[in-house]
Amino acid sequence: MKSSLKIIDILFRSFEYSGACFIKLGQWMATRPDLFSAQFCSIFNELHSSAPTHSESKTRKLLHDNNIHIKSSSKFLSKPLASGAIAQVYRCKVGNLDLIMKVRHPGVQNEIYYDLKILNIFTRLLTTFVSKETFKWLNIEDNIQSFTKNMLLQTNLMIETKNLQIFERNFQKYKTNIRFPHVDSSLPSTKDILFQSYENGQLLNEFMETCNDTNIRKKLAYLGVNAYLKMLFVDNFVSLTHLNSSVFEKQSLGSC
Repeated sequence: MKSSLKIIDILFRSFEYSGACFIKLGQWMATRPDLFSAQFCSIFNELHSSAPTHSESKTRKLLHDNNIHIKSSSKFLSKPLASGAIAQVYRCKVGNLDLIMKVRHPGVQNEIYYDLKILNIFTRLLTTFVSKETFKWLNIEDNIQSFTKNMLLQTNLMIETKNLQIFERNFQKYKTNIRFPHVDSSLPSTKDILFQSYENGQLLNEFMETCNDTNIRKKLAYLGVNAYLKMLFVDNFVSLTHLNSSVFEKQSLGSC
């Protein structure tokens, strides 16, 4: 038991410091308890919000480069709220607004290019020393290219800004049940930095662990499945990343 935990921990540390693509891959692995043990998924789940951060000085440089002025005495920059594969986030106040400031990790695009090279080398070695036919059905090389393309799109936060605005518009009629973070057009949004509303909520897996009310669990499943199907068949505009960041209103569920 201890040896397996040590191996998982070593693997986790390797993914944690191996670049954005490997962190994203680790995040995906954490959501697959059908493929990996509960212990493995629990440890790798840390990559969703506790990935390596960049320094306050780098954040301040990005703010300066994007002509966004934050007081030098602002304390919120000293400690990010969370960090993922592409960016880290801070909670801040702008006037009367309670906001999340998302800041892209410096150099993350170069990391992704290097990760792609590593993955391609690994793929070539795998197909050379094992068998091309064995992995032919997986279509590994094309999948890596597609994965990298999607990763590179995520590095431009202006695309995320537009996506959030589209989702907010698409779900306008359902805002009593599902709410997406709001992007205020009066605030600056660049490829490096995004401001969006702070939405107070609870992680879904934590909520499910503490809620034993079958009716509420059914309501939550109904909301989630219907939101996904709406994206897929009605809007033809899908992003599970943004569905994960949406808020299912508690008043529409009831209380556990």
